[in-house]
Amino acid sequence: MKKLIAVIIIAMFFLIGCVQEPEEPEPVLDLKDCGNDILCFRDSTLKCEKAKVEVTQKAGNISLTLYSDIRGGTVESCTIYQKIIDIQIPEGTDAFQAMAINVMKGADATCVGPVDKIGSGTLEEFEEYFECEGTLFEIMKLTSQAK
Repeated sequence: MKKLIAVIIIAMFFLIGCVQEPEEPEPVLDLKDCGNDILCFRDSTLKCEKAKVEVTQKAGNISLTLYSDIRGGTVESCTIYQKIIDIQIPEGTDAFQAMAINVMKGADATCVGPVDKIGSGTLEEFEEYFECEGTLFEIMKLTSQAK
């Protein structure tokens, strides 16, 4: 009986291992670390030089931490990645609003396009000049449509 249980357990581990998708390792990017210096990152962006930055910005009572990196390419076709790392909302925020805001945590997007077309970083600029995909880009589109 003990042998049968051991065989079943081993078979279960084998089957679970076969069914689960192997985790993809995060790509190791050799990026210039701009820390939280947005000017350093902007200078790297204009040359499409690999760099990363993490900044926290306030919009009213909401604090947003955004990670961005330049993954390379050329100034005509530069790959830029962005991800919302954290969102802090004030206590007492309506539960529905808090849920809608917190859904954005972890949203990310990758865009490829000409860095000389980045002005104020509006959605309209990215839609016109860049090929973007990802949850952050989709959220930006939904937000602009709701206005």
